[in-house]
Amino acid sequence: SAEDAALMTPVTVELKKHYRDLTLPVVIIVGGDDQIADVDRQSKRLHSELPASELVVVPGMGHMIQHLAPKEVIAAIDCAAKTIREAA
Repeated sequence: SAEDAALMTPVTVELKKHYRDLTLPVVIIVGGDDQIADVDRQSKRLHSELPASELVVVPGMGHMIQHLAPKEVIAAIDCAAKTIREAA
């Protein structure tokens, strides 16, 4: 965990340089009550940097959204997959 946390910032700074290069559909799904990642500072900022992205904020949910709201996560994946199929 400590190593993960220590390496996260430098890696994210490097990855940020490549956000605008993304051409695939991006759906950002987050818990509205996440106490670990700040929805406004991180998720909404990422969404604003990726103009073609979709942001889904699930009210009342926390950080591990894939465990807390699996139906919403699957719906987000299905939405992205549909976009890919329609583009093909």
